[in-house]
Amino acid sequence: MGLTIVSVDKLNVRSGPSLQDSIITTLPVKTVLPVLSTKNDWIQVKLPNGQSGWVANYLVTQQQTPASVAQIESTTDKLNVRSGPGQTYSVVQTINPGTRYSIVQKNGDWIQIQLSGQTKGWVASWLVKEINSGGQTNTKPSPESLPAANSGTTPPAKPGAVQGASLTLEFAPYVYATPDASTPAIGQLHAGESITVLAQQNGWIQFPYDGVNAWISTDENSLPSLPNTGTGSGTEAGNTGGSTPPVTQPTSPPAKQTVRVNTDGLNLRSQANTTSAIQGTLAIGSTLT
Repeated sequence: MGLTIVSVDKLNVRSGPSLQDSIITTLPVKTVLPVLSTKNDWIQVKLPNGQSGWVANYLVTQQQTPASVAQIESTTDKLNVRSGPGQTYSVVQTINPGTRYSIVQKNGDWIQIQLSGQTKGWVASWLVKEINSGGQTNTKPSPESLPAANSGTTPPAKPGAVQGASLTLEFAPYVYATPDASTPAIGQLHAGESITVLAQQNGWIQFPYDGVNAWISTDENSLPSLPNTGTGSGTEAGNTGGSTPPVTQPTSPPAKQTVRVNTDGLNLRSQANTTSAIQGTLAIGSTLT
C-alpha cells in the first residue's frame, strides 16, 4: 500500500482510528512507516517494533511504492474474514466498510487479504469491492445472482443465502427448529420479510427467530401449504396432494378463505411480523377465516 513519512515531531500513534483512542507511542519527524490500511482520515501503519498503530493522515505524507497492489473494501457490516477460501473455514475476525486491505492472492470466488501485523484472512469476493492500483473500483456479483445455464426451462427463483447477509423473502416459508420438513413447524414467515442468514446446508437456511436459531427451506415445493379457495394463482397455497386444481373464474363474489393450523402451539400475533405482541396460541387443527 506504500509508505508514509511523519511530517511533525512527536506524532501521536493511537490504538484506533480516532482521537478518543489511547496513545501507544510517539514518533519523531521524518520517520518512514509502511501503510497497512486506511479508514476515513486515519492510516494504520506498521511501527518500527513490529506492532501496528493509527496516525492522522493530515500529519503525514504518503508515498506510493512503484508496485502498488490492489485493495479491497467490504460492502457490508461485520463481514466474516475466514482462515481459508470457503464458508466452512473458521472466522478469524470481521471487517466493516471504510477500511481498505491489500490483496495477497485469489482462489476462485475468495480473496486473501493482509490484516494487521502478519495476520491474513479470506473474504468472499462478492461481498467486497476491489480497488486496483489506478483507483478503479470493481464489484463482483454474488454467485446466486449469476444467470443459470439454459436447460430449456426457467426454474423458479430461490433466495440467495450469503452468510451474514440480510435476505428478503419472496415467498412464505414455514419455520422449523431443525432442517427437517418432517418435524413440526414452529411458525411461518411472510413474503417481504427480511432475515439474517447464519448458515446454509442442503437447501436450508439458518436464521435468528424469536430468540432461537431456526431453519427455513429454500424449496417452495417442499413446504407445507394452505388450501386455496380464492381466485388467484398463489405461489404459497396449493393442493397438499401434489397436484394443482384448475382455477375457474367465479360468476359471484368469491367465498371466504379458510385456513387450517398445521402445527400445535402456533403463535397468533397482533401484526403481520415476528416482532409484534403474541395475543394467543392456536392448537393444531384449528380453522380460521
